[in-house]
Order: sequence, then structure tokens, then C-alpha cells
Amino acid sequence: MTLEQLRQQVLLLPVQDRAALIRDLIDSLEPSESGEQISQSWLNEIAARSDALHRGEMECDDWRTSLGRVRERLAGKST
Repeated sequence: MTLEQLRQQVLLLPVQDRAALIRDLIDSLEPSESGEQISQSWLNEIAARSDALHRGEMECDDWRTSLGRVRERLAGKST
């Protein structure tokens, strides 16, 4: 089975199954980090970004703009 065939099959799975597969794949890439360490890493990243935003070092878009951008990118990939 090719990667593209696998990708097509995976995209047919229900959302919950795809999410579980993503977690398994991430764990396989970083086997030394536990889920708790990964969660803490994300919390640290969120805190750093929040601090940078409050200091005026970065800008952000509202969720509607961000969602629109994601949809545009996904639409571009599917064609």
C-alpha cells in the first residue's frame, strides 16, 4: 500500500479514530516523552505566546479569520 492509498483510507475513518491515530503517530515520533510532558510543553508554549501577545510582540487574528485561512489551505490541498 502506498502512502497516498493509506492517506485516503485514513481520511475515511471517523474523526475520533483519526484523532486516536494522530496521538499514536505522535507518540511513535517522540517515544521518550510521556503525554504529561507533551501537555506541559504545550502549556509552556501557550504561556510564552500569551506573554508575547500581551507585550505587543506578536499579533493574532480572531478565530473566524483563522478558520477561514485554514479552510482555504485545506481546499487548496484537496484539488
